[in-house]
Amino acid sequence: MGENEIEDLRNQKLRERLQKYQQAREIEMQKKVALKYLVDAPAYERLMNVKIANPALYDQIVTMLVYLQQNGQLKGKVSEEQIKTILAKLTARKESEITFKKK
Repeated sequence: MGENEIEDLRNQKLRERLQKYQQAREIEMQKKVALKYLVDAPAYERLMNVKIANPALYDQIVTMLVYLQQNGQLKGKVSEEQIKTILAKLTARKESEITFKKK
């Protein structure tokens, strides 16, 4: 491979990374706009804190809220208490039980 080909590959990869970054940013902006309409201000603040602490959980909650809105199951804006309830349900750990059998 010549230097020009290597440089072309580098530029192509850079453009691909930049495009992926811009798409991710666009999706994040769409989520924020949707959340502004779906939740009240304290709930939005709580979700932003969740996003910082646990991005996967944030994505899960936002996806669920958008789904509920599209299906007409949300009446009005979601409150902070409702977000707390959703968080509690999603993060609830199942208690495992360990039993010992004596021989």
